[in-house]
Amino acid sequence: PNFIQSGLSSIDLRDRQGCTMVVGSDGRYFSRTAIEIVVQMAAANGIGRLIIGQNGILSTPAVSCIIRKIKAAGGIILTASHCPGGPGGEFGVKFNVANGGPAPDVVSDKIYQISKTIEEYAICPDLRIDLSRLGRQEFDLENKFKPFRVEIVDPVDIYLNLLRTIFDFHAIKSLLTGPSQLKIR
Repeated sequence: PNFIQSGLSSIDLRDRQGCTMVVGSDGRYFSRTAIEIVVQMAAANGIGRLIIGQNGILSTPAVSCIIRKIKAAGGIILTASHCPGGPGGEFGVKFNVANGGPAPDVVSDKIYQISKTIEEYAICPDLRIDLSRLGRQEFDLENKFKPFRVEIVDPVDIYLNLLRTIFDFHAIKSLLTGPSQLKIR
């Protein structure tokens, strides 16, 4: 919670109130619990909408794609790929900014500085979401930040559609399986 609050607090309150953020994970150790904490804290910090992959799964490139596509304020990715933590180095938290990329040093430094002085964090501890059910879940919070919405999305669909605009999958398949098949060892 300390690190999540520090990350959320690094976003100016005017930019944070009612904004949209994307949340994903690679499904490693502690991801579901951490996503629940992120949701509870986002709601308490004035985030208006979260987009989360079904069952919490949403790869780093998919999070980046969705951030850019919907013009979200940023995203939180739970993965040990670049910042291992946890008992066996299998858990970490990354913040991506509005361009879909990782937080630049100036943002990371701001988060770090906030984390050294934080004295409390905001959380809606009773807020529960169903990560398995695709679609929108709306919450009427008993605080100044309402409404709060969580949208569970297919973890592959949006990213796959982007890839289809970049790659000719039919041509690649023909190259690898057709009569003039490219031989690879």
